[in-house]
Amino acid sequence: MSTEKDSQSGMAIDISDPKEMNHAFNDIDPAAEKKLLRKLDFTLLPLFWLIYCANFIDRTAIGNARIAGLEKDLGMEGFDFNIALTAFYLSQYIVVEVPSNLVLKRIGSIWIAYLVIAFGAVSLGSAFMRTYAELIVDKNITGHRRSGTLAGLVYTLARFYRRKELVIRMGYFLGLSGSFAGAFGGLLASGLLAVE
Repeated sequence: MSTEKDSQSGMAIDISDPKEMNHAFNDIDPAAEKKLLRKLDFTLLPLFWLIYCANFIDRTAIGNARIAGLEKDLGMEGFDFNIALTAFYLSQYIVVEVPSNLVLKRIGSIWIAYLVIAFGAVSLGSAFMRTYAELIVDKNITGHRRSGTLAGLVYTLARFYRRKELVIRMGYFLGLSGSFAGAFGGLLASGLLAVE
C-alpha cells in the first residue's frame, strides 16, 4: 500500500485506492480551479492557435504559389509539383513524426519552441528559391520542422487539462485555426503577390 499526505488535512491517504483519491480531489476549490482554467485558456490557446494557424497557412501556400506561376518560375513540368508535395508529406509524416514526438517527450516544450522557430526560418527561406531542386530541399526541411508541431501542441494541452476540459479546447484550437487559415490564406497570398 502506497500512501501520501494530504496537504490540506495532513492525513495519510492510500493513493492506490480510487475512493480515497477522489476524496482528495474533491477538496479542490471550484472558484480557484475555474480561475486557473480561464488563465490557461487565455495564455495557451491563443498562442497555440497562432502557431497552428501559421503552420496551416504555410501548408496551403504552395497551392497559391502554383496558381501564381510557381511551375513556370522554377521550370517545372509534368509531375514535378506532385513530387515536391510528396517529398514534403513523406518527410513530415512517415520519416520524422514519431522521432519528433519522442524528442518532445524527452525534452519537453523547448522542442516545440525549436520547431516553431526553425519552421519560421525555413518558411522565410522559401522566398529565395530559384530552382526545382531548391523547392524539393525546402519541402523536405519544412516537413522535418513542421512534423511534430501539431502532435506537440496537442500533447502539451493534454498535460494542462483534464479529459473533459480538453475536448472543447481542442475543438476551438483545431477548428478555428484551420478555418481562419483557409479563409485568409488566399487573401494573404493575393496581397503579397500584388507587392512588386
